[in-house]
Amino acid sequence: DKSENRTAIGKQGAIECILAAMKNHPSDASIQRQACSAIWNLAVSNDDNSVSIAKQGGIELILSTMTEFTNDAAVQQQACGALWNLASNNGNSVLIGEQGGVEFVMLAMENHPDDANLQRFACGALGNLVDNNDANIITICKQGGVELILTAMRTHINNADLQQQACAALWNLGVSKIARDVIAQKGGIQTILSTMKSHPNNPDVLLQNCGTLCNLTLNNENNRAAIGKLGGIE
Repeated sequence: DKSENRTAIGKQGAIECILAAMKNHPSDASIQRQACSAIWNLAVSNDDNSVSIAKQGGIELILSTMTEFTNDAAVQQQACGALWNLASNNGNSVLIGEQGGVEFVMLAMENHPDDANLQRFACGALGNLVDNNDANIITICKQGGVELILTAMRTHINNADLQQQACAALWNLGVSKIARDVIAQKGGIQTILSTMKSHPNNPDVLLQNCGTLCNLTLNNENNRAAIGKLGGIE
């Protein structure tokens, strides 16, 4: 079992070694990139490793790396991937938000709009960061995160993997009335419908989009009307 292997690797000191490498070589982009990739893999569906990484200062190290290598898309991509998996743990999601991680992810999206993989990883991270986390939802809504997600969707309309993660983020955001209003105001309904038209045979993309539209209509007559007028029913 891959999860058991990850747990075993974590218990044998791999996490400590990886974090030590990051601490000892803060200016080496290659080491930081591979370390973030390793953290990403160790945290996949593994709560024990995710919690251990956070307790040992892994979140702070990832954010320091993102600060040091703002213009390095490869580093930013792996860092967003690490945060994506770490944020699947609700406690980690809170810590990442409190330490400015939401802003770091959004900055990566802003600085590298044409990098589809980075945008996908960043949307994945934002999707987990807003799951059951009102504070992170407010941060994203107030600081332009919704616009960044929608821009990624429009820029990379044919990238199904990116569309899936972006819509998953909007789906989670849509539980909030504030986010529902912002998504609609920024043209999100039209963007979601365009994605559905571009990927009519992809069930994963369609699932995320339908879930998002469902949330956008919660106690919101304006959104219901807009979806109907824009051809959402069809």
